[in-house]
Amino acid sequence: MGVRNVPYPYRRFVLPRNNKSNPGKRRQAGFTLLELLVALTLLSLVFAALFGELRFATRAWDAADAKLDRNGELLSVHSFLRQRFQQIHVVQTTQQPDNATSPVAFTGNGRSMEFLGTMPANIADGGFYEISLSSEIGRDGTNLFISWRPFDADGTTTVADSPDNSRILLRNIDQVRFDYFGKTADTLAPQWWDSWPSRDSAPSLIRMQVLFEDGDPRNWPELLVAPAIANTVLRLP
Repeated sequence: MGVRNVPYPYRRFVLPRNNKSNPGKRRQAGFTLLELLVALTLLSLVFAALFGELRFATRAWDAADAKLDRNGELLSVHSFLRQRFQQIHVVQTTQQPDNATSPVAFTGNGRSMEFLGTMPANIADGGFYEISLSSEIGRDGTNLFISWRPFDADGTTTVADSPDNSRILLRNIDQVRFDYFGKTADTLAPQWWDSWPSRDSAPSLIRMQVLFEDGDPRNWPELLVAPAIANTVLRLP
């Protein structure tokens, strides 16, 4: 019996092949020059916007700091003068020999004031001082000055003014204005005055206004003070 040559059954496996004829299925390997230019342009616009915002924020911050400095200076002077006005003293007017002028109790007009008061410990020693406020024209415009000298009850000691007892409180102002409320005589009713001629009493109210040049961003809050011991007499030994 012979052996039959029977063919062995098999399956045909076909490996997948890339279809190079379909470019839509190819994977992109990079960017074109046009895409890079568009990306760089957009990135430049983003950085420009960020830089503009940063510069605007810096200017706004600087402006806010400058405003705080200006307001801080005004509030400091405002508080300083309020304390001086609240602590005004008057002295008993006495007849001086040889018709000499008695010590200033209080006198003022629309542009200046002279009164008796105290100064802070970091500026002057203790005791009473003859204090003067006035606006004067200097090299850099009109300035608000304060000067003081030790009070001499007898009027026999003269203390010359010097840079040590004179200060500029505010620079470059347009004008300063003082007004006074009270009675300048027993026969007159209390009212507002643009000058205070009485030397032996202080007004019941003092109003101070400071005006600045046009365009100056500073704004002075009106100062209205009632002296704590107005119209009282300081009797010295």
